[in-house]
Amino acid sequence: MKNIVLIVSILMIIIPTNVFAARGCCSHHNGVCGCSKYGIQMCCDGTASKTCRCDPPKIYGCTDSSANNYNSEANMNDGSCTYTVRGCTDSNANNYNSNANEDDGSCKYDVYG
Repeated sequence: MKNIVLIVSILMIIIPTNVFAARGCCSHHNGVCGCSKYGIQMCCDGTASKTCRCDPPKIYGCTDSSANNYNSEANMNDGSCTYTVRGCTDSNANNYNSNANEDDGSCKYDVYG
């Protein structure tokens, strides 16, 4: 019985302290108003918490910085990245490249005469 009382007493001391610490992250900054894309709690007065972390919101987009449509705000790649493929874009040319999206002036044509 003494062990149970001791354990309950310890838990009553530890649990409220941890809860208070978590709530106190932005307590002097008007409370918690959100989470940054880096997983840091954002206080309502615009400051970032120095100690509290959170799950950042998922922002979908292209996360490859070498892509044409790179989104620096995105933290979840959605497969939408596009890249420049240079080649002949004239479908009437002998060396037409259906994958090309930027003409590089390399088109070749049959010359009769």
